[in-house]
Amino acid sequence: MIKNSAVNISWFQNAKCRGTETELFFPDPETEGSLSRRKLAEKYCAGCQVIIDCAEYALENREVSGIWGGTAAWSYRNRKDSALYIKKLKLTVEYDRLKTLPTSNVNRTKISKILRA
Repeated sequence: MIKNSAVNISWFQNAKCRGTETELFFPDPETEGSLSRRKLAEKYCAGCQVIIDCAEYALENREVSGIWGGTAAWSYRNRKDSALYIKKLKLTVEYDRLKTLPTSNVNRTKISKILRA
């Protein structure tokens, strides 16, 4: 799953998918049910604490197959779109974190900015 790379991959130690069957994240497009397996893999990534690191890894290493950072690797081909996806992903993760805080601790301005992004 992870190639030798100059990129720091220590984040993989905390990946939710670590130890999971590889076929889930690399579905064969020729196999019946591959779309549903891809969707399952994308849902599996939701809530992973290293989803952003994973997405950045796929972008930096020009991954062309598999599910990385909650989306199909082919979606990282266009670097501009990929950067926007990662920015949106970061905002989503931050928004989800803020939702878990008691209302008195949440900066309403920060949430408003996230929602408008």
